[in-house]
Amino acid sequence: MFHQQQFNQFCILILVTFFLIGCSTFIKNDISKDDVSVNKTQITPMEVLESSFEVMSNLDTLRFRIVHESGHTELFPSIYIDRMDVSIVFPDEYHVKFYGKGNSNQITKGEIIVSEGKTFITNPFSGKLEELSGGSSALKFFEPQAGIQSIFSSIEDVTFVNEVEDSSQQALLSGEMPANALLAIFGNLVLDEFVDVELLIDLKTKYLTEAKIIGPIVSSDSTEVVRKIEFVSFNKKFQIKKVD
Repeated sequence: MFHQQQFNQFCILILVTFFLIGCSTFIKNDISKDDVSVNKTQITPMEVLESSFEVMSNLDTLRFRIVHESGHTELFPSIYIDRMDVSIVFPDEYHVKFYGKGNSNQITKGEIIVSEGKTFITNPFSGKLEELSGGSSALKFFEPQAGIQSIFSSIEDVTFVNEVEDSSQQALLSGEMPANALLAIFGNLVLDEFVDVELLIDLKTKYLTEAKIIGPIVSSDSTEVVRKIEFVSFNKKFQIKKVD
């Protein structure tokens, strides 16, 4: 009888031990899940946009290029641009190089320099930079800083294209915006039209590294046009060279 009691107590002890181990494992797993959910930062598309907007609005210098995955941009009448390289010293000095074709398919390239209140543009006949008289500007609409800020403030229905976590290096966002939000970059825009937009943002530096604009934004555009603005240099020291 004594031995039977010991055996029963032993069995009860084993059952209690397994019960406690099971409870401990359950509690540990439950706590771990809670810890993960608490420690994992849930970042939103708007938070990414706002942080990048703040950084991009306070640059001293910026370099970017505008290229076309399809289509082209009519910079001037009968001058169709495939690529533009832009260097800016904020607030009001910039150097634009453009490459493209004319109506007869001749290769076209030129420059526009705005520095110290003067504007110089390539003479299409001589190929030399010449100052525009009367303080006029060949790109009077061109305000790239305002244009970049407008991209951030005008984009709607923004969502993540990729999965963004703490360890993510970049965030790809998509949305849409009115075409006239890009007036300060392209001018002569088709109003009351929306275009699809994709923005690639570096989550470490907060820099906007690429903006893809899908759809027509100027009156001469085809419906299949796709532009890409590639931001290649931020706050690097350089000067806009004056033309002698």
